[in-house]
Amino acid sequence: MNAATAVEAQSFYNNGIEQLSKVHHGDEAAMTALLVGLVMEQNVVLFGESAGGKTTLAAASARLVHEIGPENTASIPAQHDLPAIQLVGGGTTLERTIVKDGNATTERVTTAVDPIIKPETMHIFADELPRISPLAMQGLLPTLETKVLNTSAGAVELPDLCSVVATMNPVRRGQHNSPISFAMASRFEIGARVGGYNLSREERAVRLNAIMFGTLVKADQVTPVVNADRLRAMKQTATSTPVVKEMQSRLISLALNVGDVIHDQQIMEDEPRIGLQITSIAKALALMTNKKSVVGDEEANKAAMYVASARLGMLRDLKPGQYDEAMAHVIAG
Repeated sequence: MNAATAVEAQSFYNNGIEQLSKVHHGDEAAMTALLVGLVMEQNVVLFGESAGGKTTLAAASARLVHEIGPENTASIPAQHDLPAIQLVGGGTTLERTIVKDGNATTERVTTAVDPIIKPETMHIFADELPRISPLAMQGLLPTLETKVLNTSAGAVELPDLCSVVATMNPVRRGQHNSPISFAMASRFEIGARVGGYNLSREERAVRLNAIMFGTLVKADQVTPVVNADRLRAMKQTATSTPVVKEMQSRLISLALNVGDVIHDQQIMEDEPRIGLQITSIAKALALMTNKKSVVGDEEANKAAMYVASARLGMLRDLKPGQYDEAMAHVIAG
């Protein structure tokens, strides 16, 4: 364990929460999800009711990194007919042979399409994910897992990509052009609800006061708090953090719980992937929020709920009570 990096990670967490709290009231679990996503280079989906603050939080999270700006941010438009070639780029060459007076000549016309996602991209933002063309999103699948963009011109590596954030409203809002595929949902390791669920009337009043009359600012007023190279150092430290045998058993149990919960919702239970996702998130949480930087029950439980939330939030439209019941099953035992 690199003690200096651990201290730096905890400072990043505290400063990150402080900056995100400037643009959004409450939902600290969602803020933490975004910070974990930055440290571990994992994909985050924020879901919840309209006007809950998802887009603002997503935009603010990217501004926490000094190097991320408009020039290396890829915003995918919520366009149902967006072609995959526009997302990943590429070109087509048309040939025709012309015969004149017995002489044959060949003409070639090449049409190139500049991609939305480019080699220098550091942040990908997909607002209202279910409204984006499913064909275009299929073109993004390799990128979500391997940082490689497959185009008609060949594979393009995205070495600087450190953040992918998507948002979506509940299915019942009728704003979905197409259902999210399981393949897509499984690539989003971290899911978090946004919008102030399960609040008392007094808590809702406090939240509304902050939104209507408080000091919340726009996302562009968030101050960067970390450099990309330091995030990579934090990821390396978190990844190399050992997990004690007792906690290994707990993480396995949580992975099985998540598999059972999503199986009950008729979602494929890809437990090996689930287990790896839970473990990496738990390690990041331990590095950022645990003074001993040791994975404990709290970090493990939160990690399991993030993984379950991503799949349930993207693939099922659970009402708040049903969602809470599912999360209780995730961390049972």
